[in-house]
Amino acid sequence: MLALDKAEDMLAVYFKKYGDYLLTGSETSQLELTLMKKEMSNVSSLYQSHRLFVYNSCIHVFHRLFVDEVEELDDETPTEDLLQENEKILSSYRMDSIYFHMNTVFDFLWLSYYDHYKVYRKVENYYNDLNLRSPQLLSNFHLFTFPSNFLILKMKRALRMNIEGELHQQNISLYDEKNVNKADVPQYYISVIYNALSAYYDNDYKSATKELTILVNDVSWKKYPNAMLEARILLVFIHYIARDMEQVKLASTSIQRQIRVIGREYCQIAFTFNQLLKTAMNDLKRNKADKVKELVGLLNIMQPTHFSPLKLVKIDEKLVQRLISSVATFA
Repeated sequence: MLALDKAEDMLAVYFKKYGDYLLTGSETSQLELTLMKKEMSNVSSLYQSHRLFVYNSCIHVFHRLFVDEVEELDDETPTEDLLQENEKILSSYRMDSIYFHMNTVFDFLWLSYYDHYKVYRKVENYYNDLNLRSPQLLSNFHLFTFPSNFLILKMKRALRMNIEGELHQQNISLYDEKNVNKADVPQYYISVIYNALSAYYDNDYKSATKELTILVNDVSWKKYPNAMLEARILLVFIHYIARDMEQVKLASTSIQRQIRVIGREYCQIAFTFNQLLKTAMNDLKRNKADKVKELVGLLNIMQPTHFSPLKLVKIDEKLVQRLISSVATFA
């Protein structure tokens, strides 16, 4: 039982640490996660136990998909085989209450696996059912996985399928915002970003800016400066799209100051997106259209190591034209 208790504790600590890694992209956090994965392997090898195997798999599969995204080593069990082995264990112990709930965790891992390898046809085999269960996934499974990654996947799927405008109304009927745990900052942050972007894509700018304003006022910048900077810039962007220029001007100075504090080389996406906004707002800028398109091109090729809300802004031709348009005629 000692090994099992230790494994359960390690699961919780691993996924809490992953939240820090997701918002910072820190190499130190990544290394800590890798060391924890190895320690979990050592614990699970102490004796033959199907539950230790399942707990070990929760970390190993997740780590391959979200932390160390490299091809499997020759001596490693392929991810698909690992998922299938766990599926057999869960189906063999149907009366086990923990395993009953773990089915949701492994359905999420299957979904993430197919999404990771862009097998979108098979993503759909899991998505609809898991989407209906997502309120439970988001509320009850923080000890066994990082549930908010489902919201990121959900937003990316909607953008890929051009159905992002449908999410906001779906969220109203599906999710209860009162259940969001603000003490778990990474999960809370992603939940708010997801809700705000969903509202933005439904042209409900008031709801979007309200969500983000609460976030930037609730969360300290100290631990996650880059994440909070992107949230602030996203808020300013939506104010700009809503043509609330007073709010845009109020926030611009503090954003510039925060970029200087962090260092532009450490927040390239935030810096470039902010430059895009500054260019869009400057009707006197020479070659404004060319500069906007140049900055959009730069943003499109940037690959962040952290979760970047600004990379979830769909910068299509329609938005580019709105950014190029004169502020005076912007509607």
